[in-house]
Amino acid sequence: MTAIEITQQRLVVMAPITENMLNFRFVGNAVLFQNVGTTQAVIDGGFTIPAGEARSFHGDNPGVIFVQNISIRFTGAGVNRLEVVTIITSNDPDIDNYIEDLTIR
Repeated sequence: MTAIEITQQRLVVMAPITENMLNFRFVGNAVLFQNVGTTQAVIDGGFTIPAGEARSFHGDNPGVIFVQNISIRFTGAGVNRLEVVTIITSNDPDIDNYIEDLTIR
């Protein structure tokens, strides 16, 4: 028999974003942005997430890590609330150390 390699991943729920941010950083294999407010969320000046909608970015390889700094701006009058969840590979010591180092910065 051959050994089965299992990749574990964990969800990291970040604090909700409720005000404009010039330098929001996320690190992980995937990220989900869910706009539960009543205003639009605009990512990096051009990617819009309407109120009540969600967008995600991910790769197919658990060894691929996104490290991104983005700006988030809310437009319109109402409630600003963008929820962010990342997925991170958690059982590979090299990836764990790499992600830990990046999130400390």
